[in-house]
Amino acid sequence: MKSYNILYYTWSESTALDTISTLKEMGHNVLISSDHREKYDNDDFFISSIKAKVESHKVDFIFSYNYFPDLSRVASEENILYIAWCYDSPLLTLKSITLGNDCNRVFLFDYDSYDKYIKEGFKTVFYMPLGCNTSRLNSLINKKYDGRKTYKHEVCFLGNLYNDQYDFYSQIKHLPDYLKGYLDSAMEAQMQLFGMDIISSLMNQNICEELAKYVDAKLGTLYRESTREVLINIIHKQTTVRERIRLLTVLGEFFNVSLYSSKKPDNIPVKYQGYAEYMNQMPEVFHSSKINLNITYRGITSGIPLRVIDILGSSAFCLTNYQSELPMYFQNNENIVWYESQEDLFEKIIFYLKNDSERERIANNGHELAKKLFSYDILFNKIFEEAGV
Repeated sequence: MKSYNILYYTWSESTALDTISTLKEMGHNVLISSDHREKYDNDDFFISSIKAKVESHKVDFIFSYNYFPDLSRVASEENILYIAWCYDSPLLTLKSITLGNDCNRVFLFDYDSYDKYIKEGFKTVFYMPLGCNTSRLNSLINKKYDGRKTYKHEVCFLGNLYNDQYDFYSQIKHLPDYLKGYLDSAMEAQMQLFGMDIISSLMNQNICEELAKYVDAKLGTLYRESTREVLINIIHKQTTVRERIRLLTVLGEFFNVSLYSSKKPDNIPVKYQGYAEYMNQMPEVFHSSKINLNITYRGITSGIPLRVIDILGSSAFCLTNYQSELPMYFQNNENIVWYESQEDLFEKIIFYLKNDSERERIANNGHELAKKLFSYDILFNKIFEEAGV
């Protein structure tokens, strides 16, 4: 395999250390950059700094998680490739006017998003599921547990409730009753459906034009028109806020539920455990939980979230809401378990809490599948091949 000089721009994302170690183990030279940015886009100092690194280290291509328009600008000027692997969806920087630059190789894990950009005519966008460092996780789990089954939690949810300063819907001071009623009804309907995005279709032009009167949804001249997408994302996020709080509240009344999150919730009957650090604490939380619950962010309309991959990589049992891409990789009740309604979720929690051997069999199968399909080294080889480096 050819060895590349890779400029890896990191913004302190949780996957950085695993990615760096994997790329080095694959034989590549990795130059790490965490250059400060004064502006999110079109930052002259940042561009100059990255450009100097590319030239002085004879970089073959630039890599980052998520898409940064300024990295594309540098790659375009230097006539090298820029590979971006996006694990946020939706990602509004993809609306940048730079997305069509020939240097770009942008990989999306959500097939719906990928398909949308392909239909818009972009040849710089590709599909790739997310991954994890299964070899490190194996070593960590084996060292910590040595094959023993030690459970601290019955049902565990690790993730944000999103009821924070970035929940822009809750910050809207006033909406007309008819508009609020329409949006409330749309969100309620969406919460009853899994594997299907109806918010986007319900947010028609008239509704978006009306909602835009109360929300600043413009991204500026460096971006293609995206007001509707911004508004849809606001509603997707608020739907997720409501869904996660509702499910955890109901589950907490019947089961022993632990919550790991950056913020302690109010009036939810769960055991708040604080924040779990990604590299060491999170895998241990997953492995020591009988059932790890995933409630997908509604902006991820088809794809498999990183949380699911992290759970499987940690040799743990994953119970997730249905996503349309799950059958592409998994068999339900064989290497993962998905639910299709709140009632289905309840029944499966009851069943798998009572059936330890079946639950552990599925967790083991899921881990073996993760090693075969979602290991970083396997996926990076696919990315580099498709990128044509």
